[in-house]
Amino acid sequence: FPFLSPDNGIVHLESGDGVKPLYHHLLPPDAPSLAFVGLPAKIVPFPLMEMQARYLAMVWAGQIALPPEEEMARDAAVWEKQQEALPDKYFHLMGGGQFGYNDDLARLCSVAPLPAWRKRMYADCSRNKRAFPDTYRDVPLPSVQDYMAAIDAES
Repeated sequence: FPFLSPDNGIVHLESGDGVKPLYHHLLPPDAPSLAFVGLPAKIVPFPLMEMQARYLAMVWAGQIALPPEEEMARDAAVWEKQQEALPDKYFHLMGGGQFGYNDDLARLCSVAPLPAWRKRMYADCSRNKRAFPDTYRDVPLPSVQDYMAAIDAES
């Protein structure tokens, strides 16, 4: 983040794009008018960033009230503690945890969560990456309609 000096007094910039502390992976607790959208890694990017943007827009429009700074800092510290064993470059690694994160943001925004088929498609794509690392992009996945039908059949 070349626009921030290392001694900016707001966030600590880690090597490998880690940014700490951030409430909901977005907002520095002591400077919530600054946001870092799209930091989570190993995610489905556009739905996650859309949910982050929706949340930020509602916060900055005054439709969602942020908790006190101390509470935001405690929340950020929980993630930091969970990630402390990982190298800095993996600090924002979410993987499958992205779906709970997206659901949390959706709940805070009072909007519907992302559809269940996205999680299923992500899991299938992840399996294909591990099984066929060189050609996983060429392995066809079921259609959205097929995923939806399978989820409906299980209900």
